[in-house]
Amino acid sequence: LVNNVGGGMVGAIEETSLEQAQRLFDVNFFGPVRMTQAVLPTMRAQRSGRIVFISSIVGFLPAPFMGFYAASKHALEGLAESLDHETRTLGIRAALVEPGFMRTNIGENRCCRAVLSTPTPRPGIGRARTSARG
Repeated sequence: LVNNVGGGMVGAIEETSLEQAQRLFDVNFFGPVRMTQAVLPTMRAQRSGRIVFISSIVGFLPAPFMGFYAASKHALEGLAESLDHETRTLGIRAALVEPGFMRTNIGENRCCRAVLSTPTPRPGIGRARTSARG
């Protein structure tokens, strides 16, 4: 199983609603959890399997205005590492891939987009938006 799913979000933590953050976690964290739980019984029965989680460099090196995205990927990383320890004696291995910034269409995923609602100057937001676009 390759869990390669992702929704991006650029926005200030204080201005991101809990609903927006929940949608992001539903995609970036709970989606892979659901898929993993679906395949584990079969892998356990055959005593072998590989599960790969695609995370992000932001999962271990957070960036400004990407707090909830970083948190969702950090949660995924904790899950992957714990799962590997839980299942390795059963012949099931979990691996984590943490790619850096690259050009993708993740910024077009509107289900997880936050906005900056205040006109307050935000040093670094331009870099965060550019990085999110790849």
